[in-house]
Amino acid sequence: MKHDVLAEVMNDYNQLWKTDLSGVSRLESVIHPSFERHGTSGSLRGIPAFRRYLLHFLKAFPDLRFQIHDFISHEDKVILRYRFTGTHRDDFMGVPPTGNAIDVAALTIYRIQDRRLRELWDYTDMLSLAEQLDVLAVSMSLQRDECG
Repeated sequence: MKHDVLAEVMNDYNQLWKTDLSGVSRLESVIHPSFERHGTSGSLRGIPAFRRYLLHFLKAFPDLRFQIHDFISHEDKVILRYRFTGTHRDDFMGVPPTGNAIDVAALTIYRIQDRRLRELWDYTDMLSLAEQLDVLAVSMSLQRDECG
């Protein structure tokens, strides 16, 4: 698949994440009917499940922003390395709103089929997110003398 087609599909996908929810109406033209998401926070299948996921995220972080650091495409796949930021304003994955700012690193592999997003593998730094939402009271770090 050509790089420009992959970039166009990814641009359409990114428009779904607009905090004013204006992108949600285009969901079915961007997400493949057989969509599958595999990730560090769980898996889901189908457009209705993705819609719930998207709205849950946007409600919890109404000022959500993404910063893309790397965009790599090959055949039918795109790999993005990025960060997302926002303020925790509503329940998120069972965590009541904290008002905390988040800044989380992630890497996602996307597979495109029929000019729509068919599948993704999401690797989000959930430990960092949990710490920033005050879910974890203890922060771990390796000291130089502990790892040689």
